[in-house]
Amino acid sequence: MAFAEPYTFTDLKQYLNYIESSYFTKEVLCYTIIGNPCYVLTITSKGKKSCKQGVVLTARAHPGETVASWMIQGAINFLLSEAKEAKRLREKFVFKIVPMLNPDGVINGNYRCSLAGCDLNRKYSCPSKTLHPTIYYLKRMVKEFNKVNPVVFYCDFHGHSKSKDVFMYGNTDEQNPEYYRIFPFIMSKLNDSFSFTSSKFVVQKAKSSTARVVMWKELNIPSVYTIEASFYGATNGIEQFTVNDYMVIGASLCKALNLYEKVFDEVHNDHKKNYKTIAKCNETLDLLYNKETNKEDAVWIAKEFKEHVNEFSESCSDEGSDSNPSEDNLNEREVQKNEVKFEERVQGLVKSSGCINSRRLMPNKVVAQYNRSKIELGFIRNRLITKNNAYFLISYYVVTITLLKIEICQV
Repeated sequence: MAFAEPYTFTDLKQYLNYIESSYFTKEVLCYTIIGNPCYVLTITSKGKKSCKQGVVLTARAHPGETVASWMIQGAINFLLSEAKEAKRLREKFVFKIVPMLNPDGVINGNYRCSLAGCDLNRKYSCPSKTLHPTIYYLKRMVKEFNKVNPVVFYCDFHGHSKSKDVFMYGNTDEQNPEYYRIFPFIMSKLNDSFSFTSSKFVVQKAKSSTARVVMWKELNIPSVYTIEASFYGATNGIEQFTVNDYMVIGASLCKALNLYEKVFDEVHNDHKKNYKTIAKCNETLDLLYNKETNKEDAVWIAKEFKEHVNEFSESCSDEGSDSNPSEDNLNEREVQKNEVKFEERVQGLVKSSGCINSRRLMPNKVVAQYNRSKIELGFIRNRLITKNNAYFLISYYVVTITLLKIEICQV
């Protein structure tokens, strides 16, 4: 029995082919190690893009977390709708969305890893172009995108197999810890299934190579979050989330971003970053949704927030998508050294035989075999402990490539 409603790579392709909108474009970000396309979507209004800020949304780095796909599909549907908030978001931002970062893992039924045996949400610090192409090209795309449209918000969608509710992992700093809690606070006001108290804001060494930390520290994106949705339900009485519930969560994130942007300048102007900002957020929510502004309620929420802020700072869950990295990861230097040696020997064998040197000219069958060899190398590099064993087995796969070059030469 599945944890949640399945969402396959075929489902994604059919969904994207169905979309017809002048605000929407689809491109191939890159191809995976076995040749599957990884799509990147752009959503924005017509007109000049250079004056807009950037927003990046990603999902399915962990292929078993199907709920992430339903959430991000809900976000896409909302952004392409005619709702007032959606129109404003399209006018203000350029959205870059990568709905499936690990299509190989999805197709082959993996739960957490890619076909190279890697947890892709642990490869953002130093992604390999060969073994983690989707992460490598995503990071490169965000860097280039950031030069033209300064990226102010990044969110990575995940599912959680143990906790209930929907919550976020965010970053923090000692001087202004409140700043990073504002967006999750707004989310909690818009969706009853979102738990602000379950959200965590800690930057641990073990999380240093996740999307959340790398995009914040290395690329200097101010607001970076991981959103986690339970495979089950919420503590508000929902025993089991439905597909519609997940899609509503995605839409709620977009609505929260609309409100977050409205108070963004106000937050930045508040150099003290005090708790009055939270009260202002609450009042803004009431006004925007035509509710009666209740200042006493706003003050009460600000007070509650203040009472729990230190508690949030000190606690952090080690479960879910931000959990500790796999114990079988090799030292990064050894990984890179082995990978380079492998590629050099393969290219040397191909060149020495006078064979075709471009993979683009290889027949599909040979390309598939070539890629499968690299996948096997990925399993080796993530599971071997001693260098000698690694070199021995790499030599074995070089022999495999030596056999393949015969097929290449026969083309």
